Amino acid sequence: MNNIVEIDYLKENDYLNEDIMEEIHLETLRILKNKGVLVLNKNALKILEKSSGVIIKENVVRFSEDIINYAINNSPSSIKVKYRKNCSNAMILEEKNSYFGPGSDTIYVLDYKNGARRLAVLDDIVESVLVADSLDNIDFLMSMGLPSDVKKEIADIINFYIMISNSDKPVIFTAWNIKNLQSIVNIAGDEKNSIICYAEPISPLKHSVEALDKLIFCAENNIPCVYGCPTILGATSPIALLSGVTMSCALILSGLVISQLTKKGAPFISNMHTNPLDFRTLVQPYCSPEGRLTWIICYELARRKYKLPKWAAAGFTDSKSLDLQAGIEASQTLTLDMIYGGNLIHDVGYMESGLTYSLQLLVICNEIIDELKRIFGEIKTSSDIFRYKLIKETEIGKSFMDNLDTLTNYNKEVWYPELIDRNNYQAWEKMGKKDINQRASEKISSILSSKKSTIKDNIYEYRLNNELKKMGIYEYLEKNV
Repeated sequence: MNNIVEIDYLKENDYLNEDIMEEIHLETLRILKNKGVLVLNKNALKILEKSSGVIIKENVVRFSEDIINYAINNSPSSIKVKYRKNCSNAMILEEKNSYFGPGSDTIYVLDYKNGARRLAVLDDIVESVLVADSLDNIDFLMSMGLPSDVKKEIADIINFYIMISNSDKPVIFTAWNIKNLQSIVNIAGDEKNSIICYAEPISPLKHSVEALDKLIFCAENNIPCVYGCPTILGATSPIALLSGVTMSCALILSGLVISQLTKKGAPFISNMHTNPLDFRTLVQPYCSPEGRLTWIICYELARRKYKLPKWAAAGFTDSKSLDLQAGIEASQTLTLDMIYGGNLIHDVGYMESGLTYSLQLLVICNEIIDELKRIFGEIKTSSDIFRYKLIKETEIGKSFMDNLDTLTNYNKEVWYPELIDRNNYQAWEKMGKKDINQRASEKISSILSSKKSTIKDNIYEYRLNNELKKMGIYEYLEKNV
């Protein structure tokens, strides 16, 4: 057996059969052809009016199957996102390639020092970026929190500036409006191939002015755009699960048409999924089985039917504290996304159904991701990997612990955690009986003690000041950062 055979289990798992997938697609086309979507953006309507594949009446746009197919066929199935400094590929968004990162714009943070839930401030954003930049299994950045001590109208710009100034990793950003988006892109300069814009319409079947402004701008400037809006079962869509999927899918495909009519081949990332409303609490849970199921369905529609890179979410919890529920939900969601292949898996570290951010949970999930990569990694088989010669030459019943092969390869063949505890009770007791939350907190402190923010004296500071001056805001950095 001389050839190496790579067994990748992740490539073998499909959830939908072709018949169900086609039925979902046909129902989506029926919505787009007969009901249509509401388009509130004048520029988008002008773009659509030039196409013979749409019918527009009172801002409601209906789409033919041909124009939908045109958009699908011309949208790139693979998007390469670069590191800023060396311009090598940081992420190739295609097929089942999975990349992980935090979320954005939470109101609260769970303080890693004392466990208090409090409003996010600018220092939290800086610390979060420094920690995320240091974690090997966090591939891209988002701002994590919404700083309450920054002027709301420019908080998105300041968050972007902090991210791009402190990390070489790709940045996924939010922008409040088209003016702020333009400022953010100006700050990025010639590094547009390392940034991704997130644009979310307010409601299914309704394209808002702001979301389409961003989508069109990104298409014109060849900036990848995450676009779409989740439906809420029983609220913004009927309660039936697949009805929510088809409504979300209709928004995605109509947005894709606008993107491709703006510029053929514009990079578009599908944000298609649905979640239920918990009618007992009126909270939209992040970790419901229905939510995970529809994410999986939408991953497969995007990958197999529409050939689109896929937005994804995992590594979060509906819990308010770092308890067993948080561990269960974070692990479960990360495992499912790893198996079914979301491309950009964001919201790692989210708590309280997206209202609170936890650096401790981010650090813990970094280790969970590392373990999952070991579980689902490729198995390479060859004659040497079976160690037949060693087995043949070793006396039956003799231990392999002192064998040179074991001593040489024990740390290569076995995965070892940093935060997960495997000590016996006595050793754990001598180390202070610390739980994983305490160990995660210590890791955060260690990272921050060794890393310093570089948000001063760089080209991005110069560009930021230029953009703020255009808004009539002066000397912001000197006073606030």
